[in-house]
Amino acid sequence: MSLVPYSYQRAFASKQTSDSCVVQIAGHTLNLKQVQEACESEESLDAGDSEEVRFGDQARESPLRNVGLRVWQSAFILTEYLARCPPFGQWADTQVLDLGTGTGITGIFLALEGARVVLTDLEHITPLTRRNVDLNCKALVQDRARVVEYCWGDPIDDLGIRPDIITVADCLYEPENYEALASTVVGACEAHTRVYIAFRRRGRQERSFLGMLESANFHLVEVPQDHLHEEFRTGDYFVVWGSKIGG
Repeated sequence: MSLVPYSYQRAFASKQTSDSCVVQIAGHTLNLKQVQEACESEESLDAGDSEEVRFGDQARESPLRNVGLRVWQSAFILTEYLARCPPFGQWADTQVLDLGTGTGITGIFLALEGARVVLTDLEHITPLTRRNVDLNCKALVQDRARVVEYCWGDPIDDLGIRPDIITVADCLYEPENYEALASTVVGACEAHTRVYIAFRRRGRQERSFLGMLESANFHLVEVPQDHLHEEFRTGDYFVVWGSKIGG
């Protein structure tokens, strides 16, 4: 096992073959387990693998089925940004819905900051999420970090949350699933809810997802590059936030 503290870029390259990494953000040190084989999913993404990735049984057969089993750059970028720029001034008792949580980096950090978080992902991802919650959250904090199996597009009532914040990090890797993800975001947003989306430009029609939200009467704002973590101001990574116009 290799524990890798973030410096950030060289450490990220080093940890791609490890089963654990250490992330330090705003005074919190997160020890996040991941799956070594998940690094192969980045090769598939960067190669522009065109095989469709759908939810349910088909997700298990795809070469990209492991995308949620490792820490991704955009998840770090979003978490670090939210640490510096909490939308309501503080995170205490803020209700957060974390979609496509994967290793749980964003949701776990926000729970440590005092938010009440529902971390959601597919059935074969959530065991790793739960393990990371157990590793990083003491009993009191675990009450603020609830892991739930959820497929985008399914009814959201069972999630038991009226979110103040929705986070979506590194989930824009398959256009076939954008409509389901947009449906969940639109359905979960209330008048006061803000959604934060972080992604890397990979030529997978990422901005078409943003267009779906705008068509659903969302106003979206792109965070300036110079507001992102200094090592990721390359023009390849983006954080966008927004809310429904008029609620």
